[in-house]
Amino acid sequence: MNWATWILAVLAAVNAVLPAYALSQNELAAIADRDIWFLSPGTFEERTKTGMWLVYFGTTWCPYCKKLTPKWLEVQKVVEAEHMADRMFSMAKVDCTAVGQWCGELKVTGFPNIFLYMDGVNVDLYPLEHETPIILKYIQDKLAVYEKSKVGAAPVGGKAPPSLPEVGADPADLKVQNRDDQKQLQQPPVAGNLAVEALPAKPDPPAAAPAPPVAKAPLIPPVENQPLNKGKEANQDPKKAAGPIKNEPPPGNQKQAIIGNPEELVDDGMTNTTVKGTRKHPIKEFRGLRGFIQSRLVTPLVGPECSTSLLQFQIFSHFDCTRLLISKVLGFGLVAGGAVIKMPQIYKIVMKRSAIGVSFASYALETAAYIAGLAYNVRQGNPFNTYGEHAFMAVANCIVIALMFHYTHRYKDLVTVSVCTFLLTTSLFSRAIINDTILLSFQWLAILIGITIGSLARCFTTATEVKDTVIFVTYLVATGLNGSVLYQVVIYWGKGRKTKSLMD
Repeated sequence: MNWATWILAVLAAVNAVLPAYALSQNELAAIADRDIWFLSPGTFEERTKTGMWLVYFGTTWCPYCKKLTPKWLEVQKVVEAEHMADRMFSMAKVDCTAVGQWCGELKVTGFPNIFLYMDGVNVDLYPLEHETPIILKYIQDKLAVYEKSKVGAAPVGGKAPPSLPEVGADPADLKVQNRDDQKQLQQPPVAGNLAVEALPAKPDPPAAAPAPPVAKAPLIPPVENQPLNKGKEANQDPKKAAGPIKNEPPPGNQKQAIIGNPEELVDDGMTNTTVKGTRKHPIKEFRGLRGFIQSRLVTPLVGPECSTSLLQFQIFSHFDCTRLLISKVLGFGLVAGGAVIKMPQIYKIVMKRSAIGVSFASYALETAAYIAGLAYNVRQGNPFNTYGEHAFMAVANCIVIALMFHYTHRYKDLVTVSVCTFLLTTSLFSRAIINDTILLSFQWLAILIGITIGSLARCFTTATEVKDTVIFVTYLVATGLNGSVLYQVVIYWGKGRKTKSLMD
């Protein structure tokens, strides 16, 4: 029975802490957005009207979009590596944060939405899971259907596409035949001797009927491969889809557009932008000891831009980076403190083999508050150093509760509490069971029941890196409660007790 008790306690503790080690979705999405292809309202219609496109509509505040964005970049890299543009396929992302009304006109009903376009027509809404292999399989299947629909369309030159060689055919004969085909294609048609079948019998509906060829004019490419737009796009290679431009800068001073306006680079905790002004800092790779410190210690904490500024001792000129470093160090210090703060109490309980004086109700409410805060932070994609102590303290509380039931031989109650903890944790971390609105209510409830763990330093890290009102108020209340206790300890320190009777 003792082994079963410990196994249940460990399972409950592991289930509470594992989700906290998930990588920050904000940071991953921000990194992925730097390389993802984007389309804007000004380029969307012109580019999607030719070929097959898979377009992902998302926003910067949508947590599901932050989860999808890194996987979308993985799919894009595979598409680029396999040269799918040669097969008339491309993909892009549309940021609907500032153009929500325009996205609504494109039948976007939620985020993220992924639509499939064929020659400018919205033909399908992606219905499957947002996983890289599944998206790639979907692309291959739809691209095969699209290419099959294009096979058999009569080209303008009247020459049928080359057929597959027969089994046992001589390769030398095939080479001669291919050279003859190329010469025949390069010869311009002669005026007055144009065959009737050279003209397309049924041109594609979106394309206008091509003009009859003129003497000494190059052969017109097939109708289905002609770009439908005019101007510069008409001179592109008809065999390749017009791919989106990566992070196309706005008109004007291109250098200034790439750097960006520092006032717009504000980290509000819900967007994928960096801390205010950090993108304008130059990046430099150091060598020797400073290079080791930069690559191993500073860059993982504050990024390459701020690591350059800090290692050049630009502490006050680039104070935003200094503030971010202080916040990171304080955050990890608090996480480390939260990992060991309960250890003395656990050690004392184990050595005395008794948990007399420990309140189960207090620990149960505190653990529920920790799990609710942990689930809220993980689902919001906040950095682990801004809430990590919650995970360790929740695990420590679970161990204390397990010891309480173990030393009082209440094993049935321990099993019941373990199952309830498991169900509560699973429900809070699953959006299918508890949505974000209900989870937000749990977080406010944690404030009302009085979270007493926190400090002014945690308020600072939250205001710097997360800027979430709910989390900030939580730590502010905790700071006030701890401050009131500290104030009472200070003013009553060293004063003797005065015993009074009930009649005084």
